[in-house]
Amino acid sequence: MRKSLALACLLASAAPRGLSAQSAQRFSVQGSALYANLMGDAYAKLNNGIGGEAQLRYTPGALSVGGGLQWTHHTTTIGTAPMSLYGFFIEPRYVIPTRSNTLAPYLSLRLSVLKQRISDDQFIGKATGLTDNVGGGILFRLGSRMNVDIGGSFGYTIFSSLVLTDKTNGTTTTGVAGTGSNLILRTGLAVGI
Repeated sequence: MRKSLALACLLASAAPRGLSAQSAQRFSVQGSALYANLMGDAYAKLNNGIGGEAQLRYTPGALSVGGGLQWTHHTTTIGTAPMSLYGFFIEPRYVIPTRSNTLAPYLSLRLSVLKQRISDDQFIGKATGLTDNVGGGILFRLGSRMNVDIGGSFGYTIFSSLVLTDKTNGTTTTGVAGTGSNLILRTGLAVGI
């Protein structure tokens, strides 16, 4: 990940400023709808889910840095208790210079700390994981302050131990939460501020 970030910084410094701007404003806010396809041991009994994210982004040039919160909701194959996957993220993004004034392809890295939470009438289960995603997408400029963002990423999560708490008596047990991977599709709107 460090090598990828260093390469993105190098490319950003070499890119022509006129072709690489993501937004006319240095700061922007973005809201996005998410679709999450989860795979691996940590997600073995979960269905795909939907959710959203909100972020603030700083854009001095071709390389920008965003940070925010994300959340997805999932049903399970073993009962009626829903599961939530939520947390915060940091995402550097590099826009690839093109001759277009309306389309801007980009590459991205995302590091996130996510919590997995499942709850039913008797138990609450929680685990925390560190996720690293690599992705890309396209920005469509709608105006001087507005972009549509369509993108996706693939990542891997390593979770800490699963802590299961009995709601009736407060006792806890610890188990293995495991690891998993994810494929995330995103559609959002970014507004310069």
